[in-house]
Amino acid sequence: MIEYVIDKANHLYRVQMNGSNSAADLARHYSKVLDDPNYDPTLDTITYIDNEADGPILAELPEAGRLMEAMAQLQQGRKWALVMSPGFKRTIVEFLLTGVKLGSVHMRFFDNDAQALAWLDQAR
Repeated sequence: MIEYVIDKANHLYRVQMNGSNSAADLARHYSKVLDDPNYDPTLDTITYIDNEADGPILAELPEAGRLMEAMAQLQQGRKWALVMSPGFKRTIVEFLLTGVKLGSVHMRFFDNDAQALAWLDQAR
């Protein structure tokens, strides 16, 4: 399941990924975000990925990467912070996403919320 909240006060999209997901789920998520009347391409994103999150999306990371590339074109110059506990699954996800071309979007992985929020706040 992929859920999000627009946190305009903190200039953020807050996204939670847990359970079993696929590239199609990511496409539906992006579609919902883009259709949201409160969508603002100038907001940064913090995504919390549950270590138990799994499903076909791990095998579909090339397709998920293409979806991320398309979204990044709409959010040039933004920051995407991904919060995921260190471990084998995170290492695999980081490795598979290294080839994703995000243009001027900066994406980094973090161990915890505090580190991610500090990084996101640096330019504000």
